[in-house]
Amino acid sequence: MRVLFLESHPMWIHGLPNGFRDAGHKVKVSGTLDKYTIYKLIGDFAPDLVITMGWGPENSSKFKQQLIFECTKKFNIPHVYWATEDPTSTEIFTLPYIQRTRPDFIFTICSDMVEVYKGKGVPAEHLDFGYHPIVHHPVDKDPRYYAPVALVANGYPKKLSYLPEHFRHQSLNTLIKPLLENNIRINFYGRYWDEMKNILGVDIPRDWIQGYIDYTDANKVYSSSDIIIGLQNLPTQLTQRTYEIMGSGGILLTNDIPIINRLFKGGRDLITSSSPEETIELVKYYLQYPEKRNVIKKNALEVVKEHSYQKRAEYIMDILIENGIFNRKRRSYDMKEEPRKTHKQGEFEIYIVRNGDTLFSIANEFKLAVNEVKQLNGLASDIIDTGFPLRISKLDTDKKHKESEYYDYYTVSYGETLGRISKRFDIPIEQIKIDNKLKSEFIYAGQLLKIDKQFSKGINLPSVLISKGFEGKKVISLTYDAGDSADKTEEILNTLKKHGIQTTMFLTGAWVDKYPELAKRIISEGHEVANHSYSHPDLTKLSHEDIIEELNKTTSCFEKVLGTRGSALFRPPFGTWNRDVLKAVGELGIPYTIHWSIDTIDWKEPPSEAIVTRIMNRVKERDIVLFHLNGKPTAVATDKVITELKRKGYQIVKVSEMLE
Repeated sequence: MRVLFLESHPMWIHGLPNGFRDAGHKVKVSGTLDKYTIYKLIGDFAPDLVITMGWGPENSSKFKQQLIFECTKKFNIPHVYWATEDPTSTEIFTLPYIQRTRPDFIFTICSDMVEVYKGKGVPAEHLDFGYHPIVHHPVDKDPRYYAPVALVANGYPKKLSYLPEHFRHQSLNTLIKPLLENNIRINFYGRYWDEMKNILGVDIPRDWIQGYIDYTDANKVYSSSDIIIGLQNLPTQLTQRTYEIMGSGGILLTNDIPIINRLFKGGRDLITSSSPEETIELVKYYLQYPEKRNVIKKNALEVVKEHSYQKRAEYIMDILIENGIFNRKRRSYDMKEEPRKTHKQGEFEIYIVRNGDTLFSIANEFKLAVNEVKQLNGLASDIIDTGFPLRISKLDTDKKHKESEYYDYYTVSYGETLGRISKRFDIPIEQIKIDNKLKSEFIYAGQLLKIDKQFSKGINLPSVLISKGFEGKKVISLTYDAGDSADKTEEILNTLKKHGIQTTMFLTGAWVDKYPELAKRIISEGHEVANHSYSHPDLTKLSHEDIIEELNKTTSCFEKVLGTRGSALFRPPFGTWNRDVLKAVGELGIPYTIHWSIDTIDWKEPPSEAIVTRIMNRVKERDIVLFHLNGKPTAVATDKVITELKRKGYQIVKVSEMLE
């Protein structure tokens, strides 16, 4: 197979193209594109497949996008696009790019976007980043690149100022900011770090900023420094540098996020941190023990082999062949360019600038004068950046907009899309987006959506997964699960009684049967009890009927032993859930399935001070905190946490009190 990559950026030309070479294909990388070079490349190389990637110099302009479309169509060459900017830039770049170039197949780094593209009729599959050992391999330590801690990445101050909710803010605050505040040296390689004070809230010393480093030299930093920080952009997907650092023999410190824990093991393959305090602790610890770092480096080099670009290339070819892309089964979708959409933000109507937009085209569509838009946004020129939140008009704040007064809540389950939810309730996608202030069709598992009751009326709704309360200011709920032993339960109850706190206890039926006197004490002292199943199984592995039986058996146990059915709340064992679980719970008339926003991990038996620090560093109003009634450090930690929460003005309540 002859594969042509239309690309010139160093970050892309050394990875996937080399993976295709390793897989036995002939590969050509275009370099800088213009009309002459692209036609000459196709004429001389005669490719069987064209691949474009990301958002770079060879595909960012409308002119080059039109060239890509014209050439692949004229010469009948399958075109595959790898969407590496999803989901953050789906609306502003990926969708406009797809509409203009019409790729035959899309691979996306965001697994949740696969169904979004398929819902638009575009064939798509998930493809993660990887690494290639020709560039990212261990080298001898070079003192010129040594630092106790190093980072290779750009700062992106402008982009992050546009996106205050972006996960990268959390990544920076967890991994970078605490080291700066504690004067632990980091060598920063990349652009714009001297402009990051407004984002980080702290200055980076000038001599720590090393500036741009060639992509092919980054492994010298990874191999030479003691610890390498790897920032993440989302909790559900990894950056390319994750694999590159590990493949270069670096010891990676990154965020403790679900996707990391699914692919790797913290403390064995890399280091993960979930808080600023943990970052400080980990860095100080591993800087003292080079032999422990070496073990992690060795493990990382072994485990990362599964993520080579050769394996990614082989996967791509398998998917394309399976979908008949080389048998003229191509471009069967018709995706029209969507009209520009706005949203309300504060006192302004806002439009997010998309790839290919000009100030003139935006003003023309919204029937405004260019100077009017410039004045509203304080612009000195006609140049605007993609992703810029452009003010279109100032809202009449005195005007009361009529909105639907009543909503039901619906929890997005794994694999669901807005399209599927729209069909389920026979409600337009646009109304869901407006009611929930969604800027795109990207949704994630566990997300709460408001559904107008005029559409949900008459539908048996699943139970709603709740991780935080709805009501109350400066309130928080400390919750306790019981499913195993009761070794420390009396100590915990004594602590709660000492402070005059009544809260929510999730009890299994088996626990109540085994410890009836403790269960009765919980009721007599005013605590709220709720269903936690009978035998504490993973409900996602049970049939619908077995889930119902688990919950009904517990309710019967409660009635028999405690004289109450308990509150209409449920917490799934292990916190595992899916659509079938929520559906079954909803059928039993339990409106809320309770998860948590802070896990104390008391079952791991950390020191009580570590639990207190973990809670107090994360706490926000309406949080739901998870403890266990048999946790060894739990009673002492509870005592200290209650004192600290009260000192900060928090009221500790039952979960049901935050849902009224």
